[in-house]
Amino acid sequence: MGESGSAFKDGTVRVGDVVRAITVPQRRLQKQEGDEEESGTLGDALGISAGEMTKAMLVIPPDTNSFPFDRILGDIQKNQQVDSYVGLVVERPMPAPESKE
Repeated sequence: MGESGSAFKDGTVRVGDVVRAITVPQRRLQKQEGDEEESGTLGDALGISAGEMTKAMLVIPPDTNSFPFDRILGDIQKNQQVDSYVGLVVERPMPAPESKE
């Protein structure tokens, strides 16, 4: 996230915050009697466009080496397929306590 983003400008996200989860679009296919089955990115990869686009939370593992940053950026951009809004879950480190000398 850059300092030009709306979340940074309004103070919602600060320098040092760590993104832990984001919203991503996901296609849900209807089964029988209202049961839903997720097709996710497999349906998109196969060119299947049936079903309704909804959003799901993608949890980002703490070990970012196993989860490429390019994928996170790509998944954030996919929110434009639904409503152009991105939900974020961020972790903010607690400030160090002030010493009382």
